[in-house]
Amino acid sequence: MQVNLDSQIEARSRRQRSSKNDNDKVIGLWGSIALLVNNITGPGLVILPLAFQTTGYAGLTLIITLYTLMSLVCIFFVAETMTRIPGNERFQNSVEFMDLVRTYFSPRVHLVVLALFLVSCVGTNIGNIVESAQTIDEAMLAFGSACALRLSPHPGFTCITKEEASSDSVFGNDWVISVGLLILVVVTIPLGFLNLGDNIYIQHGAFLGLLIISLVWSIYFLTLDIHTENLPAIGASGSSIGFLLFNFSFVLTVPAWINE
Repeated sequence: MQVNLDSQIEARSRRQRSSKNDNDKVIGLWGSIALLVNNITGPGLVILPLAFQTTGYAGLTLIITLYTLMSLVCIFFVAETMTRIPGNERFQNSVEFMDLVRTYFSPRVHLVVLALFLVSCVGTNIGNIVESAQTIDEAMLAFGSACALRLSPHPGFTCITKEEASSDSVFGNDWVISVGLLILVVVTIPLGFLNLGDNIYIQHGAFLGLLIISLVWSIYFLTLDIHTENLPAIGASGSSIGFLLFNFSFVLTVPAWINE
């Protein structure tokens, strides 16, 4: 089993090296920064202001610090484990996350970890997909209306204008397949066929967009009145803390990042 796995890893590494020059790492420093920041500022970013208000700035800052330290420890462990794969002492081969599980654990444990790995990835991506699709739908309102195929209630095709749109979501509590979701699917599915290093330019663009959005938000917030009573040191509820865990799921992408 171990010999067969080593052969698979080496074969995949040779295929990937054949598409690169001299087995160079293609992501680089700025690509790594963009990838890390983009992964950290995931769906939990939107809930962050509410989390500070309900948990308190002192308590939430401590929790985020603990999350960060735990994530760093996990990253170091994953990277160290990758170097223990025969022939990968300097990350010269392509070793993925599930390769590590298959190497060090039994087939039964591998299946359990694979299921948990997929659930984690899907859970993180669902939040990103929903927020991105809703953002596209809201942007379409500026051009007239946002349309969707309503599944429930009252199935059928519907279009919503800006005056009819709900405050938290364009289509309210309706179950829909919106045009924004279809646009997102068309744009993102082709990227899924590429290696991480091949679409790093998308990460650069997303990072630049994040910087611009953060700057616009900061300028807008400075124009508003500051209400310090909304931000206690210790809040009364921590119900939104769980959402922040999505911001630290980037640990799963570490092997792919190191390979590139």
